Amino acid sequence: MFDRFDALWKRLPLRGAPLLVALLLVSLPSGCAQSFVCPARGGPPWHELASPHFTVSSYLPAEEAAIALRDLEEYRAALVATAWPNAEEAVGQVRVVIVAKEHDWRAFEPNNNGFFTESLFQPFIAMRAAASDDNRVAIRHELTHHLSRFHVREQPEWLSEGLATFFETMIYDRDNGEVLV
Repeated sequence: MFDRFDALWKRLPLRGAPLLVALLLVSLPSGCAQSFVCPARGGPPWHELASPHFTVSSYLPAEEAAIALRDLEEYRAALVATAWPNAEEAVGQVRVVIVAKEHDWRAFEPNNNGFFTESLFQPFIAMRAAASDDNRVAIRHELTHHLSRFHVREQPEWLSEGLATFFETMIYDRDNGEVLV
């Protein structure tokens, strides 16, 4: 899904640390898109929010970052209940970087809405802001990669993408507490 990044990732001596990806997400747009401005130069502040399963870093407004974090937790709970209801609980937190502006994200990744990887024993998701249905699909897709790799450690790409594509269709009805796949 993110072939050119994966090729670079595999060449890195530490298999690419999440910090490196965060730095790339911040630094690449600054060189490619003139609109990105870091907080030290007057850009929007970055927020870091944590929950039992996620640490989210973003320059979304704090309220929107909190909603994205809530959505991540709800989608995760729905995925676990649907796909792996009796399995061992995945432990640890997933580091998530959410890029708020479309043009900042596209300067870094022009073709995809997000990606998942694991490095230094910590899963990592990067994606653009979840303000549309397409972006919510990206959240579900990337979360499925994380959870499926926890439950099926070694899996061919066709299985990984197949599971992620299937479960990205999941709909969580918050009012009724129902999940439709």
